[in-house]
Amino acid sequence: PPAAWLAGLRPMASSGLYAALAQGAGIPGVLAQRDHARQAAAGTAAAVQIRDLTTGSVTFTVAVRQAITSTSGTSQTVSSFAVTLTPQAAGWAVYDIEPASAGNS
Repeated sequence: PPAAWLAGLRPMASSGLYAALAQGAGIPGVLAQRDHARQAAAGTAAAVQIRDLTTGSVTFTVAVRQAITSTSGTSQTVSSFAVTLTPQAAGWAVYDIEPASAGNS
């Protein structure tokens, strides 16, 4: 359920990113599609390289391998993302996630 998914992200996401994720978490069409196909996803991620490092943020690229299982079978994808972290009172929080090909390299 969207609430459970969001609860797991809450400690890691900046307030701005969390708001954007919460806005899209319960889109009826996406939820209906996942329910109809009985989709389940599992994945792994590995940091690839640090793209940018400043006193106010660090951006690194990650490779994410995802396996999606549904009533029609299992498929696997590998995607690359640029993840930007910013310092927060309790440590670091995810500020932004974009395809690795987007933005400055």
